[in-house]
Amino acid sequence: MRNCPKKMQAFLLAIGSLHMLGVLAEPLRFFSRSEVAVAPDFELLAETMQTYSQWLYLDHGYFFFAPNPGPGRLIRCSVQPELESEDLSSSQGLQIQAEAPAETTLPDKLNQRPRLLYHRYLMLAEFYNSRFAPSHISAESMKDTEFAARWAQDWVMYDRLQASMMKSLKHKLGTGRVTLSRLERSLPTPYMVLHEKVPLNDPRLLDVLPESFPDPTVQELPAEKLKEPDAKPQ
Repeated sequence: MRNCPKKMQAFLLAIGSLHMLGVLAEPLRFFSRSEVAVAPDFELLAETMQTYSQWLYLDHGYFFFAPNPGPGRLIRCSVQPELESEDLSSSQGLQIQAEAPAETTLPDKLNQRPRLLYHRYLMLAEFYNSRFAPSHISAESMKDTEFAARWAQDWVMYDRLQASMMKSLKHKLGTGRVTLSRLERSLPTPYMVLHEKVPLNDPRLLDVLPESFPDPTVQELPAEKLKEPDAKPQ
């Protein structure tokens, strides 16, 4: 670049700047998007660079992962084998040693190869967690009809997604009682990494997320009750 004429330097700088605007246009619009509107300046930038971004497939909508990536979400899948003739064996005084449940984790980079398969399970785990809706809401929340209707719709979609995954896993892991647990892997703090030498896969960073949020101060109602217009808290 030192021996390059100034006009050529200016031309290359303009081309590079144009390309960077094309790269940043869609993520910036995604970043500024809300349920109401999009930031006007980023919307104008995305519309201006739309042709260029589509030509090079830069409008995929990916967001920035750095410099502050969030926690990772996983799914722990377990199938507890069903015990046959359990009542008969118990009546004869025999002790039954239950088999350990078959378990798998989504995603799992050690068992899910090639890398593309691991990435598909990673996206599935993120999608499953993003669709989560609690199985119960409080009676106080039920008074807000708009909120209750939106919750019921979200809960039905989450319930169907969960049932579909459980059916597929039962076929893959074996017959029995299928359990899905949502997990969240937090990021270690700089102190934990530098001083305590905590690895990224440390089990202390892995938390099981609850499926409901009980509040002992109010009565909770199941989602089915929303279908009954005259249902009242007991």
